[in-house]
Amino acid sequence: MRNSIYQLIKEISSDVFRSHTFEPIAGDIVVNDNPGCKHRGSMGVVQSVQALPDDEGKTATYKCVNSGDNWEKGDTLTKTLDQLVPAVSQDFAYHIKNDIPISESRLNKNSQAFLALIQECRTLMYRGAFKPSLDDAGYIFCMSSSRYNNDRKPMMESTSMKITRKQLRRVIREAMEQQPPVAEFPDLKHPTISQFADKTYGPQEGDSRSWYAASQSYRYNAGGSSDQSITVYLLPDGQYTARVFGNYSNTLSQDLKGRHKDAESAIEAALDSSPGNSGPSARELLIPVGEKVKRGGYYKQD
Repeated sequence: MRNSIYQLIKEISSDVFRSHTFEPIAGDIVVNDNPGCKHRGSMGVVQSVQALPDDEGKTATYKCVNSGDNWEKGDTLTKTLDQLVPAVSQDFAYHIKNDIPISESRLNKNSQAFLALIQECRTLMYRGAFKPSLDDAGYIFCMSSSRYNNDRKPMMESTSMKITRKQLRRVIREAMEQQPPVAEFPDLKHPTISQFADKTYGPQEGDSRSWYAASQSYRYNAGGSSDQSITVYLLPDGQYTARVFGNYSNTLSQDLKGRHKDAESAIEAALDSSPGNSGPSARELLIPVGEKVKRGGYYKQD
């Protein structure tokens, strides 16, 4: 049973991943690995991906999170995709550098670190940035599968499952072809956001322990003990929710619905809510850009 499942996984994974090539998306962290580029070693968060004229390829624009001899943290650089590679964790880099299969990882299989490594492998496989052996592809799929038997063993270890080859093929293909949701956060210049924020933080991807897939914050320092912010979250199911925070690390919103089809709708709902659902709303409590809080209290953030 074990061998036949492995063989089936190998057949399907070969078809699914053969044609994938790496192309970053907004929110990815990339590194310039071009030996001939003066910005080699620069690492940053992808802001956008653009097509070159005449189908000559694509470029990615990223905001640097480190500094080097020829660039500073915060600089925005644009490079062709062939110069960029995905930034990876130390655990993943260790396996690649030493040519150790993921299936031979020394990490505790019940640890968060191992689960994070498996999720990272699977994401990079989807994106065409990691093409493991077929044996490792099967192993990664099995370890990341949420379909377990009653003993909480991965599907490949079950010897008593009553499932047909056709059913198994469908389950595996659906799981392997499922792409993580892509975050679409509004620009800082959005008319609602620009009233209350003059800078952004993010986007950031959630890890294996996060309840969200990605997040972005829109912030403004109105003179309190913290920045006021509107933070919007992309949920694993592709929907969005948002929260509003005040200038004293206080929460100003409580959106009871909590799930919306797009980021803009989530932000509007959060702004129209209040901590106690009885007013004033978060929209009324936020300080407009250009104004400052007055010391002495929390109402209207002053």
